[in-house]
Amino acid sequence: MHHQAIIELLSDYDSLHSFYRAVYKGSIGHSIGFRIGGEWEYGDSLPREPLSEVEEPVDAISVSSIVEGSDVEIDGNVLEGDFTKEDFWELCDDVAKQVEFYWERDNSDWYIVEGPRDRFGVSSCWGEIKWDMDPPPAVRAGAESMIKNDWREVTEGSGFIEPTIPGHDHDVSAEDALDIPGHPGWTIRAWVNDSTF
Repeated sequence: MHHQAIIELLSDYDSLHSFYRAVYKGSIGHSIGFRIGGEWEYGDSLPREPLSEVEEPVDAISVSSIVEGSDVEIDGNVLEGDFTKEDFWELCDDVAKQVEFYWERDNSDWYIVEGPRDRFGVSSCWGEIKWDMDPPPAVRAGAESMIKNDWREVTEGSGFIEPTIPGHDHDVSAEDALDIPGHPGWTIRAWVNDSTF
C-alpha cells in the first residue's frame, strides 16, 4: 500500500515522474526520489504511469540537490514512517536554504576589512557586494572601489590576471593585507569562507 502522504502529494499529478518534474522545475532543482517496493528510484527513472497503477508500495520520499558552482551536494533527506505532505514541503524549504547558503559561500569572493578597532566581513558575487555590518561610509566606499576594480580585472582582463587583492584561493594574513587608500589604519584582504550550514 502507498503511503497516505505520497497519495495526497500526487493527487494533482499524473505520475511519480510528473510530480518530480513539477517540483524540480518549480524549485532550485530538487532531486526527488521515491522508495518503490524497497528500492529507491530517482528523477527520470520514476514511473510515468498513474500512482494507482504502480503495483509495488511507494512508502518513502527523499529530497536532495546539488549546488551549482560548488562541490557540495545536499543529500539523503528522507521521509518515511509517520510523515505528512506538509513535512515534505518543509523538507524542500530546508534543502533550498542549504543550497542558497552553499551557493553564496562558494560563488562569492570573501574579504576582511580591518581598522584600528573594528573588523568587517564582506562578500562579492558577480559585482553585488554585501557587508555583515555597516562600516564607516568613507571606508566602505574605499573598500568597495577596490573590490569592484579587483573583480573587473579578473573578469574583463585579457588572459588570466591575478586579483589585486591578495587571496581568493587561500587565507591571507593581516600582514599581507592591502591598505585602503586614503584611510590610514584600514586594510582589506581576502579569506576563504569554509563555514557550514
